Amino acid sequence: MSPASSKNKEMPCWRKACKDLQDVKELLDLSPMHLARVVGTVVATVKSEALEGRKLLIIQPIDTAHQDTGKTMVAIDAIGAGVGETVFWCRGKEASFPFDPKQVPTDCTIVGIVDTIYTETSP
Repeated sequence: MSPASSKNKEMPCWRKACKDLQDVKELLDLSPMHLARVVGTVVATVKSEALEGRKLLIIQPIDTAHQDTGKTMVAIDAIGAGVGETVFWCRGKEASFPFDPKQVPTDCTIVGIVDTIYTETSP
């Protein structure tokens, strides 16, 4: 194959899949840990038995400058957070790990309360 014809060649499928996966990860922001501010509570008198005794909080995702990012969501509190606190949370399968060995149906769990956020700033 000549160098000129290789320019017209399509990207290999594995490279395209990797690029597509990266695009999806960026779109969904699949970081393992996230920051949020607790903005409210949820009261549910009828719920799964596995959620009995669990506190449900409304969280607003934030960045390291405490600016809102994304939509609010409901999270199970695994550590005793309260309204107004900055917390870190996880999602996906890992969100159920704090309740192990019990199986708790959750995709968003508060796993820590943030005292201070330090970041490096550009000059």
